[in-house]
Amino acid sequence: MQATQTDSPRRQSKWFARSYNSLWETIIIIWSVLILTVITNIVSLWLLSSISNILTRSPLAWVIQHSLLILPIGVCLLLLTLIVYQVATLLAGYLDKELERSYLRWS
Repeated sequence: MQATQTDSPRRQSKWFARSYNSLWETIIIIWSVLILTVITNIVSLWLLSSISNILTRSPLAWVIQHSLLILPIGVCLLLLTLIVYQVATLLAGYLDKELERSYLRWS
């Protein structure tokens, strides 16, 4: 009976760590897609337009004009990414210690 009571917090912590790791992997994919999309769009805009059109009638011009709106959103997303990374790293270390303890206990 006591074995099930002590296993329950460990199961919950492993589930929590796995969910955070999957969240971290999802955020990495989102940032990768976002960066690749921006680079591709800038290169295609540069190849297909003259410099005067890039600075006046493009999404890049809109971003430059509304930088006070975009900057706080970008900073919040970056902070969210850093927080998730730190928690995922701490949980990975915790899971490694738990794995080592269970290995030493059973060997």
